[in-house]
Amino acid sequence: MSASSNLSPDVSKRIAEWIRDAEQDRQVREKAEASARSLIAENLGRLTEAQLRQVMKHLNTCVGANGVVYTRFVPAFMGHNANLVASSLDRLNPLIEELWRADDDASVSQILDGFWAANIPGAGRSFPTAILYLRNPKRYAVWTRNLDQSLHGLLGTRTTHRVRSGKDYLRYCENIRQFLADHDIPPALHDNVLWLLSSPPDEPEATPAPDETSATPATGGKPAETGRITLRALSAETLMEPGFFQKLDRLLLDKKQLVLYGPPGTGKTFVALKYAEYLTRGEGDVTTVQFHPSYGYEDFVEGLRPVVEQGQLQYRVEPGVFRQVCERARARPESRFVLLIDEFNRGNLPRILGELLFLLERRGHNVVLPYSKQPFSVPENVIVLGTMNSADRSIALLDLALRRRFHFVEVQPNEEVLRAYLVQHGREEWFADLLGALNTELEKAGIERDRLVGHSHFMVRDLDEDRLELIWGATIEPLLRELFFSEPEKLDAFSFEQLRKQAEERAEVSPSGGERPL
Repeated sequence: MSASSNLSPDVSKRIAEWIRDAEQDRQVREKAEASARSLIAENLGRLTEAQLRQVMKHLNTCVGANGVVYTRFVPAFMGHNANLVASSLDRLNPLIEELWRADDDASVSQILDGFWAANIPGAGRSFPTAILYLRNPKRYAVWTRNLDQSLHGLLGTRTTHRVRSGKDYLRYCENIRQFLADHDIPPALHDNVLWLLSSPPDEPEATPAPDETSATPATGGKPAETGRITLRALSAETLMEPGFFQKLDRLLLDKKQLVLYGPPGTGKTFVALKYAEYLTRGEGDVTTVQFHPSYGYEDFVEGLRPVVEQGQLQYRVEPGVFRQVCERARARPESRFVLLIDEFNRGNLPRILGELLFLLERRGHNVVLPYSKQPFSVPENVIVLGTMNSADRSIALLDLALRRRFHFVEVQPNEEVLRAYLVQHGREEWFADLLGALNTELEKAGIERDRLVGHSHFMVRDLDEDRLELIWGATIEPLLRELFFSEPEKLDAFSFEQLRKQAEERAEVSPSGGERPL
């Protein structure tokens, strides 16, 4: 009897309900997988860049809260990773053909070992397993770290991320096949059921309260009203894969301080705020503050403030934003409290944080504060989230002692997040292809990934072609002029019309590998 067959009746019932509720999702996934399978089979060994991108798009196709989205395995097979994979076609095509034609598992194992040894940029361990899955979904499965962790949690084993060889992958597939057989799960839903099982089981579906607000620097940082939100709802609202947030959860078990970083316009603050609301479960609070050059220790921890009492000017010690959060958290140890620091790197961090560098790492330890002379510690139930732009390489400039106390997670420009947003709002999908073409050309021109164009520039309501051109002229063109300030001759390759033509070429590949009419 397999380990997965020993799941409790309640869990087995939940799996059956998920499968029943996901019938439309299953059909959409299977249709997209069939299209990807046809593209590979009909162009085996000679896939073009556009065809390969279409394969990855089909692979990421699924149904979200508001319709079809392209976030099934994100961040795999999309964004910067997809650009890297597409740039290695000469090396990829022969390996894809070998995997597709492999006669038996022994050959598959040997080819996988060679594929991984080739270290093809962007492919990682997941890409070749996705090719095998598309070839035969009943025998092979997509491998990602998050799915691996979920599977080992299901089997009750503590070792995760064990796929380091072709033989390891075949054992992973054997466990997946047994799991699917035990619970009558269609292969197209194997990843969906695994991440659902790894989510907290008794969370009610909810969304944040519609009147939620967050503090601004002018208010000194006041708590935002939050409602309960589940992992599934969080993923649907942010258009990010659940595994991304599960990764953040695991990092917070190690350190309770985490910073999202990336180029401007990648939605870092929005994602961080929604994740903070998810963390508090409506039982604690979320406080938002923005750092800036004049922000100081007195604003953040404590400081002297002038007050007039009985006609006399006096100075009183007033707690700052962080100390107030800690005091509320200390009074309610059963709840989580999140402080979200926007523009984390814009402040003078050693001056703002002071002795917090010690206290953040050593929760529960006391130090005496300089103004109030009172002992102070950081409670275990306080989480600090930050956001910062990486375009100025500011992570490298951070003090090493400070960097050691935070985890840093990159948020990349993501054309598939934009595509999902456009589909949800009934807008033209080629707008996302335009962003993809722009960033691909920027990377070819030698622009570093920290300075690529973020997807949220185009995530505006009622986006049409006229408004897109307006945004392009007022936002994107000034950015391009800055990027190529010393090489203005390169700007011609980045005109709206030129990139639109490339976007249309990317979008013209049909599921069968031919051209589709515009």
